Amino acid sequence: IRLVGENIIKGDNLVNGISLPSQDVTITGNGKLSIETTMSQQDANNFHTQTGIREKALSIEDAQITILGSGIQGNSDCGIYFSRSCQMKDAALSIQHMIDGINGSEYYQIFTIDHTHISMQNIEFGIILNPTRQIPVTKFHNSDMSITSGNTSLNLTNGANISNTKIVAISQQGNAIYSEGNLNIDNHSELNLNGKWCAIQCRGDELNIDNSQIIGHSTEDAAIFTSGHLTIQNNSYIQVQGYLCGLQSNQDLQMK
Repeated sequence: IRLVGENIIKGDNLVNGISLPSQDVTITGNGKLSIETTMSQQDANNFHTQTGIREKALSIEDAQITILGSGIQGNSDCGIYFSRSCQMKDAALSIQHMIDGINGSEYYQIFTIDHTHISMQNIEFGIILNPTRQIPVTKFHNSDMSITSGNTSLNLTNGANISNTKIVAISQQGNAIYSEGNLNIDNHSELNLNGKWCAIQCRGDELNIDNSQIIGHSTEDAAIFTSGHLTIQNNSYIQVQGYLCGLQSNQDLQMK
């Protein structure tokens, strides 16, 4: 799909914007695409789904995409759902009024963004990556994200590499960032995180903060928690405020 100029997909009772669940799709071009899904309360009660884009593998390059949901919770309201991979480069994505912003929760997923801007507002979960098998590490490179969510803003089962990226994440009832794998935050990344639970909760073996800045706040838990090793190094700046404590590591804490 090559975008030229401004493009709109909308209509009464539009449940899915683009749905090719068994296909690999690339959206490119310097144009814009706006998808407005609508759903009646009756459809929601009948467990109809509402999805902006549903693909097997999705690649977005250069394009600007806006996905706007109805705000009515159906069986599975999602801005982007992919079953295999999702990659974005030099793109801009805005998602509002959905339960899930981006969801990859099947057998095998790859998720990478590079030089991309992501904004999510009025959603329950931000980015959910919950594959059932080990995959290459999720990558957020040279990008910026702003996510305000009711529950967890970034749910990263297999961890992530966050490099030269700015993230503002506010979770009203969960963790700003939750990971069951290792987290590596480096190369002048700047994270401003607020959660009811943790700003960062890392259940992997390693949480490494290298030459980066993290401002984290938790209202009911530790601001930064890891069940593994916590390393802060190379002129990193950490400012945290937690209910239980600021920094908590169940292994060791190294500052270099």
